[in-house]
Amino acid sequence: MRQQVDICFIQETYSIKEVENVWKKHWKGEMYFSHGSVHSRGVLVLIKNSLEFQIKSMPQDKEGCVIVLEALVQDQKFLLVNIYAPNKMSEQTYFFDKIKEELDNIDVDDDCRKLIGGDFNVILDPDLDGWEGKPKLRNQLSRLRRFAYCTI
Repeated sequence: MRQQVDICFIQETYSIKEVENVWKKHWKGEMYFSHGSVHSRGVLVLIKNSLEFQIKSMPQDKEGCVIVLEALVQDQKFLLVNIYAPNKMSEQTYFFDKIKEELDNIDVDDDCRKLIGGDFNVILDPDLDGWEGKPKLRNQLSRLRRFAYCTI
């Protein structure tokens, strides 16, 4: 069964600026990149050509881990956040705290809808998905929830 997609978040693109045209040959629509390197990271947001979409701003990091699109989609304000979090737990706490701070500093209207997605590299249910529910995983999950449920 073929699925139709209007907006798609992709992580681990392993892309650099020089290969954007190659990607664009395979997608009929807009593409917004935050490049990593040919060996790591990279996030991408695909917007279907037929979708009424107007970009207002596009903050992104230089490491290819986060891209934020403030946009008007079908006359509705959206903040689209695509994340590729570090897989090292020692780096995740700082990463999630930094994203929360950055999202808190974006000035959007109260009626703006927020969509945060990506690869968080965190076990969401340590009792179900983690070996014997390792307690240290719970700390990373609490950091993720702190920014993912933040009021912007």
